Parts: sequence; C-alpha cells; structure tokens
Amino acid sequence: QGLAALKDADEEAKAGMRQLDDASRARLKNWDISDAQTDHGNERPRVTFRAPITGIVLEKKAVEGMRFMPGEMLYQIADLSSVWVIAEVNEQDIGHIQLGSRALVTVDAYPDRTFDGKVDFIYPTLNSSTRTVQVRMEINNPKGLLKPAMFANAQIAVGKGDKVLTVPTSAVIDSGTKQ
Repeated sequence: QGLAALKDADEEAKAGMRQLDDASRARLKNWDISDAQTDHGNERPRVTFRAPITGIVLEKKAVEGMRFMPGEMLYQIADLSSVWVIAEVNEQDIGHIQLGSRALVTVDAYPDRTFDGKVDFIYPTLNSSTRTVQVRMEINNPKGLLKPAMFANAQIAVGKGDKVLTVPTSAVIDSGTKQ
C-alpha cells in the first residue's frame, strides 16, 4: 500500500518505502507467514496464526484490530489430557509421602469416580500459616472430565503396604489395667 501511495514520489522516497516493505516481509517470514498470505493487493489480508501446540483455550486476550508486541500473551492454551492436582499435606504427614506414591483423587462433580495418579513433586517450602506442604500429583485426564480450578480430595498411599492385624475397636476388651 505504501508503494502504491508513493507512485508519484521521487526515487529516494520510493527506495525508502521498498526498504520498509522488505523489512516488513522479512519480519513476517520470521513468524512463518508466507508471501502468499500477505499479497492481497490493496485489500486488507487476513492472516492465520497457528499455535505451536494443541489444547484448550483457557484465556483469550486478543481482540480484532488489537495491536500487539513480541512476547505479549494473546491466548493461554493448555493441554488438559493430563492435569495436576495440588494437595495441602499436614507438616507431620509429609515425611511419609514419597515421589511416585500412588494417589486416588475424587472431585465433587463425579462423586462415584476415582482418578488414579502419582505424586510427581513435593514442594520444598512449608506454608507457615497453615503448617502444610504442597504435593503435586499428575492425573491422566483423557476424557477431559477434570477442569482447571476444581476442588479435589486426594488419598496418597504411604508406607510399605505390609500386612497388619486389625480388629474393630468394639472387639477390644478393656479391664481397666490392660486391653
């Protein structure tokens, strides 16, 4: 458009506009936009930007006609086929949890379902106001049932899983001096 507008201008102005055109094309090429996508004569081109990953759009900040700068976030896209569940574990229980421990997670939205996962990170800091440590569990989510920001309950397997003898509390006879 700039070259067409300067058709009656002197050669120096036309050369400057050609230089600007070449620089603009080079910048677009760096963004993987081909010349075919930008050569539309005087009409305004529509350019499709493809995301480098597949996923669900969680946040859209881009609007039509918006100007943006390099590095600015236009969309927030996430792959939800696998999600993280962050649990708050009491300080006295954190010593029993190990990386790779099995976790069973339930959510209120699906009370009859449990989701299997495993502990993949134990945060290195303690929240001094709640006296808890965050533990991250990775859960497969192939059907997309689990959504970001859902509340969940987690049961994390601890210990070696050795067999122990258990009896109901009502079966213990208390004579006063021994049980």
